Amino acid sequence: MTFKILLDLAWRYWHWAVISLLVVIIIALSVVYAQRGHAIDNIKVQHELVLATERADYEARARQIEHQNYQGVIDAVNQSTIRQKQIADKYDSVVVINDSLSDSITNIETSLINANRAAVIDYTKSVNGLFTECTGRYLEMAKNAAREQEEARRLRDAWPTR
Repeated sequence: MTFKILLDLAWRYWHWAVISLLVVIIIALSVVYAQRGHAIDNIKVQHELVLATERADYEARARQIEHQNYQGVIDAVNQSTIRQKQIADKYDSVVVINDSLSDSITNIETSLINANRAAVIDYTKSVNGLFTECTGRYLEMAKNAAREQEEARRLRDAWPTR
C-alpha cells in the first residue's frame, strides 16, 4: 500500500520531480564548469611560470656569453700588449745592432781606402752576404706582418657585432 501511495504521489507531482532532476543536473554542471575554470587558471599560472623560468635561463645564458666575450676581449688585449712589448724589445735590439753595423761599415770603409784589391773583394763579399741576409730577414718580417694582419682580420670578422 505504501508503494501505491508513492506511485500515486509521483504521478500527481511528476513535473516537480523533473524540475528537481533538472536542478540537480544544473548544479552538477555548475560545479563541473567551476572546476574547469580553476583548471584553466592553474594551466595559465603554470604557463606563466614556465615562461618566466625560460626568460631567466635565457638572460643567464646571455650574461654568460657576454662575460665570455668580454673575457675574450681582455685576453686578446693582454696578448696584444705582450706582443707589442716583444716587438718593441726586438725593435730596440735591432736598432742597436743596426747602429753597430753602420759604425762597423763606416770603419771598414775608411780602412779600405788604403787597402789592397783582395781586401776590397773580401769586403764586397761580406757586404753581399750581409745584404742577402737582410733581404731574407726583410721577407721573413713581411711574412710575419702579413700573418699578423690576417689574424687580426680573422679576429675582427669572428667577433660578434651588436
